[in-house]
Amino acid sequence: MKRRGISILEMTIVITILSVLLSAAAMLLASLVTHTGRQRATYHEAQVATRFAAALRSDVHDALSIDVNAAGATPARLQLTLPSGEQVEYVVGESGVERLLRSGDEVRHRELYRLPDLDAMRFERADEPGQPVICVWQRRWHGPNPVKQDEAALRSHRIVAAARREVRDE
Repeated sequence: MKRRGISILEMTIVITILSVLLSAAAMLLASLVTHTGRQRATYHEAQVATRFAAALRSDVHDALSIDVNAAGATPARLQLTLPSGEQVEYVVGESGVERLLRSGDEVRHRELYRLPDLDAMRFERADEPGQPVICVWQRRWHGPNPVKQDEAALRSHRIVAAARREVRDE
């Protein structure tokens, strides 16, 4: 006589195999969602940093005068006077760098470049032959352990902006 059903043991084995496959698929999906979120955040951070660098370079390029605050002053500040008489000011805060476009005492435009994990930023004035250069350093630190010297270099960003004309110090 032929058997027409499935035994309880066979059903248990099939259910066990399916549950293992479903668990693996769920873990893979969760990992994929986490990775996509991190990748999206990294991409957004790179876009913000690129917009900040482009605005800084453009403003320094057009500047008639450059005023950099003293080394180590808090908050770090850079003030530029444009040919139109307007002033652009970059001020470093806890959540990023704020760019203020002023016409006299009136703030005409305000933009905040949110730079996550901003540890420290400073503006420097380097007088090289030819044109003055503004250097901006952004040091980022991740994790609970102290950063080693070579890792710190990897986590630093440097933006160099040159003025196109002879500028005066203020």
